[in-house]
Amino acid sequence: MSDETPVAPPAPPSPEPAAEVDGTTKLLAVLGYLFFIVALVALLIDPYKTQRFSRAHAVQALVLNVVVWGLAWIPVVGWIVGLVAFVFAILAILKALKGEVYEMPLVYDFAKSFIDG
Repeated sequence: MSDETPVAPPAPPSPEPAAEVDGTTKLLAVLGYLFFIVALVALLIDPYKTQRFSRAHAVQALVLNVVVWGLAWIPVVGWIVGLVAFVFAILAILKALKGEVYEMPLVYDFAKSFIDG
């Protein structure tokens, strides 16, 4: 036996803290769910179109609006889809105000290729 004590391997580097989302980005995300044109503008403005947070919320808002407007003309189904979309939009707005990305069921899976790419 040797008198040397075993040396522990170095600790892995701590993960980078998530970048703080500024107020303008949060505002664009919230307004994107209320007005689809704001979501479209957020995808076209240079500093926001490269941020994952704003892209995720903008693309989800656009997809949600397209689905609602596409199904709104069907009497009962459109009303139900509109009500469900309204609830999801409120949840997404609350998450956006906290600076988090809300992965909306069905919508996020469809929009994921646009968000990441």
